[in-house]
Amino acid sequence: MVGIATGLGLIGLTVLAFKERDRLDDFLPVFRNFFCGKDVLTGFPRGIRNNNPGNIEMTRTLWRGEIPHFQNTDGRFKQFFSYMHGIRAAILNIRAYMKKGYMTPRQIIGRWAPPGENNTENYIRYVANYTGVPENSPVPYEKGKIQKLVEAIIIKENGKLYLTQAEFDKAWAAAG
Repeated sequence: MVGIATGLGLIGLTVLAFKERDRLDDFLPVFRNFFCGKDVLTGFPRGIRNNNPGNIEMTRTLWRGEIPHFQNTDGRFKQFFSYMHGIRAAILNIRAYMKKGYMTPRQIIGRWAPPGENNTENYIRYVANYTGVPENSPVPYEKGKIQKLVEAIIIKENGKLYLTQAEFDKAWAAAG
């Protein structure tokens, strides 16, 4: 079955066409859409509703494809116009961490998900296990390992993996 939702969003009239399926993995938003002022992704995890599967917090850093702060309706986490932009931001955020010397799962996740608001030790162990990179060993900056790292972050932030290979490939290419 095909559904179509239309509405006036933050960037004007948008249209979202999707197939109804049992698995949400098959329905990843292309744009943040609104229907009569109500988010059509109600019930989905916050990171998915925000097109920000890494739950990157609002900062002064502005990412390509980011909804401007004055239009952000979340108040804590960044929102992106497209899901690809949110994945791209996660990749570039990891790259920035690595350039600053945060190279291991322990260092990266310790910064991504600080202990004051997360079970950081559990998060670190999960990421190390998922990526196959020991907690205190550097994560190589190569597509396959960064993809595994991004996937692990998406799972921990949203409860399950909301990412296809095609989406990662597109975001990886956009990250340059």
